[in-house]
Amino acid sequence: HIGKNELNGTIIASLSAVALNDGTDGGLIIALDKSTGEEKWRVEQADGIWSAPVVIYDENGKGYILQCDRGGKLTLYSGIDGQQMCSIDLGSRIESTPAVFNNTLVVGTRGVDGSGQGPKIVGIRIAQAMRIYGAARPLLFMQWG
Repeated sequence: HIGKNELNGTIIASLSAVALNDGTDGGLIIALDKSTGEEKWRVEQADGIWSAPVVIYDENGKGYILQCDRGGKLTLYSGIDGQQMCSIDLGSRIESTPAVFNNTLVVGTRGVDGSGQGPKIVGIRIAQAMRIYGAARPLLFMQWG
């Protein structure tokens, strides 16, 4: 993804089966400076990543990254520094890239690994937590189809 608004000049990508700092293999999300190629930040994940990162923006242009992994988790990160904001377990391996339209994310799970739930298609409503808690960070609400 090539960033815009707050993330202008940033390239965000994910890799799977990467040798992590702890000597294991896992997933990596990385943000690079578009002009220099220098690394801005990285997030190492124990579970591999097959899906692409999805970048969403709030009404103020603040960028967030949605990343699924093979352990069945969907995690929300700050686009500016890669800090994890929240994570939910969707029950089984996720290999597809989520589709996002307006305030809704849709993704399918495989039905293997993760916490062992069967395959399903999951719809998630993305909302601003500041409307509820006064916090300036997004919150994920699940809606099972």
